[in-house]
Amino acid sequence: MSTPDEEVGKKIIEQFRKLKLLSENKLEKLFPELVVGKLKPEDWKFAFETDRTIGEVENVSKNK
Repeated sequence: MSTPDEEVGKKIIEQFRKLKLLSENKLEKLFPELVVGKLKPEDWKFAFETDRTIGEVENVSKNK
């Protein structure tokens, strides 16, 4: 059985997944930290910056 924190974390991650805001890999890495309340604003910023950079590099290489 999940804890209330895990349930809330799952809902948050599911919304990110639904809106395709972050990659599945990044979401899986963020989930444990999210559940225990260890994510800071700079962690979120870093996740978005690095995930977008990786996606942009992949898109550029696909378009060549």
